[in-house]
Amino acid sequence: MANCKKDIADDEFLLIGIDGGATKLSGWSVKTANHGTAFALGNFHATKSYNEIPGYIHNFQPVDLNRQIAEWEAGKIVPTTAELVQSSCYIKAASWCIEQITNGAAPIGCLLELACQVLKPETAAASPS
Repeated sequence: MANCKKDIADDEFLLIGIDGGATKLSGWSVKTANHGTAFALGNFHATKSYNEIPGYIHNFQPVDLNRQIAEWEAGKIVPTTAELVQSSCYIKAASWCIEQITNGAAPIGCLLELACQVLKPETAAASPS
């Protein structure tokens, strides 16, 4: 890994890692470690379960993977009403976690790393390579 210390100083920016899973979203502040050659979890953490967000669809089913691929290839993705509602819940959970983490610190700037599950485990095996 390249030396991060030259680019990101812990006292100049608050680096936040976001991990969106199937049932909840978690976020941590992240610090440089090992003389700037690695990262470590910081002092601030927040977790929000999606079912805590009003409007969350507990039995949400993603659109069939073949339809998703066909819409992508056609350049015409049309989200369903359920997808729009559910994505709003994911965005609200992410916003809430970021707000909680940044309230604990006084950063000059904030950098985010976001990792979210795109396919459910049962459809991941069917995804094109």
